[in-house]
Amino acid sequence: MTDTNLNADILDLLDGTLEDLADLQKFQPLPIGGYRMGVYWTYPDHEEYVAVMLELKLLEVLDVKVAEEDMPEIGKSAKFYMTLQRKDRQPMLFKDGTPNTIGQGQFKEVLAAMAPVFNPDGTLSNRQMIEASEGCEVVVLLGHRKDKQDKDVIYNTLKSLALA
Repeated sequence: MTDTNLNADILDLLDGTLEDLADLQKFQPLPIGGYRMGVYWTYPDHEEYVAVMLELKLLEVLDVKVAEEDMPEIGKSAKFYMTLQRKDRQPMLFKDGTPNTIGQGQFKEVLAAMAPVFNPDGTLSNRQMIEASEGCEVVVLLGHRKDKQDKDVIYNTLKSLALA
């Protein structure tokens, strides 16, 4: 391999030592507990699925039972990826062929919790509800679940959500 196609920044890292390289960051969910958080929505691009991503950004720790050094920093996020359907408009399916409505169900529960304030008369579309709730503050109770393939990986779950 020649150095002719490498820029100076890359060469500096390659010419450095292991101590010069950053440590691998491990994914860490927020601890189980209660938080005041800001709501932010995105529409992740996926080849096969239509999805929405709910990002909850930490504004205040309300009730978390961890050591002080394990308290999450303000601004840390918990993200919830909700697949709604396949891009071909077919339903999501489990391996056994039964419909998988988990993503739509979670999306519905989040919007239903926000509806009394942002859609009291029920006239807004789901997209309009997302737009209306962008940046609002909520109080949430977060839990944990283990990854199905790698039991050492833990994700946050949304146990409850209410407008702050």
